[in-house]
Amino acid sequence: MSDITSVVYHEIDFLLPVHRFNVKFSYVTKEGLPFIREFVLRLLHLSALSPLEIATYFGFSKREADEAISDLLDKGDLQFNDEGKVELTSQSKGYFVSLGSTPQVSAVKETGAALSFELGAFNCIGKGRTNEKWNHGVKLIIDNEVIANSQKLASENFQRQFYQILEKEFITSIRVPDGPDRPRLYTMDSVTKLGQEPLRLTVKFSIDLDGVPIERDDFDSLEDSERAHELITTTLSESQRANNLTEIAHAMGILGDNWTRDLFNDASIDVSALVRDRAVALLDDGGVVPLVGPLYSQNNWDLIQEHLNAILPAIEKRSNEEKLDMIWVAPSDRFWEASHRLPASADSFVNCVRALKCEQVVNPPVMFLPVSGDDDRRTIAKWKRELGNVLGSTHGLLEGFLDGNVEIILVENSYVVVCYHVYKAESLPVTLPVGFVSKNMGIIKSVQKVVLEYTKGMSSFDNPNDIGSLKG
Repeated sequence: MSDITSVVYHEIDFLLPVHRFNVKFSYVTKEGLPFIREFVLRLLHLSALSPLEIATYFGFSKREADEAISDLLDKGDLQFNDEGKVELTSQSKGYFVSLGSTPQVSAVKETGAALSFELGAFNCIGKGRTNEKWNHGVKLIIDNEVIANSQKLASENFQRQFYQILEKEFITSIRVPDGPDRPRLYTMDSVTKLGQEPLRLTVKFSIDLDGVPIERDDFDSLEDSERAHELITTTLSESQRANNLTEIAHAMGILGDNWTRDLFNDASIDVSALVRDRAVALLDDGGVVPLVGPLYSQNNWDLIQEHLNAILPAIEKRSNEEKLDMIWVAPSDRFWEASHRLPASADSFVNCVRALKCEQVVNPPVMFLPVSGDDDRRTIAKWKRELGNVLGSTHGLLEGFLDGNVEIILVENSYVVVCYHVYKAESLPVTLPVGFVSKNMGIIKSVQKVVLEYTKGMSSFDNPNDIGSLKG
């Protein structure tokens, strides 16, 4: 525990709009000379010589020497001095960096590349596609004026970032030599928009041992992260909602949870206490193991999956009784599905009964997702988009279960996971998911009663809370 200085309490993906462009441009580069031309110039760089001396040095005939010298005279590389000797012109002297160096001439070349620029600070993020979709994340909003002028802004930032782009090898058609002879941008020929896609920026929100938020890290994929963080901060401030600590305390009372509240302090939670309690609880198979962070985060899901893999095969067949229910009730938290980790965890959940060959004792798992009613087409469409991979195992559940603040995974009479989604705007920028897992039958029964009463209950005479499968 002494080595722990912070803990990640949430992990959220933000989707930063990216435009792809076909960029065509001209650049100036240095290149070597043909063999004869190079070595004649290198010889005369040392000293002016007569045509006969040049012919003798290279073993040329008079005709061959005259042709080589005439060609270089026509190119403006050589001239005769007052003594009748051949010498370099100011033009050809410029080919040499130092005495004895290899002569190089400037050449203008045209090329192009398909490059992507994010629309926050117009960092060039490379030539490849992001292959990301506009789901499982919070979209960052870009001003319409920036979007409308993205081609112009991409052109300006390509010129500004030209050497960075070359050094990162985003343009493979240009060789970048060491030293002073690196290419120079000559003209911008055209910048044409090809399409758009998102760049997924995963932010790990952390708190220190006292529960105080820690500054966010920069993004490896961006040369400059400042603008992206500004957009994230603006988006988070616009999505803040009222504190729900009173409602969380009420939910804890209903579920019979009198231990999770002990983790809270003025800032958020006492990380030292959580780590200590977790270490103790993992040694006690019948206790409660505290959790922090989304249930589908790597550490939490590894623990839950480990428990399910052990518990499900151990459930005994019930000859005269109904199969046990296995459900996942999602909260009404806009950040709940905003992670690329959710689909894999959902797929693991809905398929675990079949994978562990427990179909005779456990019903197919069901994920309950909050909706305002069976006519809530917008939310239903969102869930279909976000969880299409497990759509056949999803049901709509009327909003209101414990005020939408509590997430639960339940294996009837066998296992329970409870996660409270805490809003505390004055100290935390995003929701704080915190809760516990337990195999204690008393705790399971207490939570199970509340969950099944709601999922199997009615909102009115002919309106069940469970509106049925979202697949239809």
